[in-house]
Amino acid sequence: MVLKYSTPQEIKKGVKKIFTILDHDSGGFISGTSNSIMPDTPFENIETLLETMEIYSDRKKLGKFV
Repeated sequence: MVLKYSTPQEIKKGVKKIFTILDHDSGGFISGTSNSIMPDTPFENIETLLETMEIYSDRKKLGKFV
């Protein structure tokens, strides 16, 4: 997923895919943006990424991962 050039909808889809692949009952993973966020990345994309990661994190904690 390329944060700078993706649409908010593509970001949501990518976050769901990553959580589905990497998160397991026996453990988890630490999600983030790698080393940095590129200049000129739309703020809306950064906000969408963080909000979506929080949503899937909360669903996992509540046992409602969908």
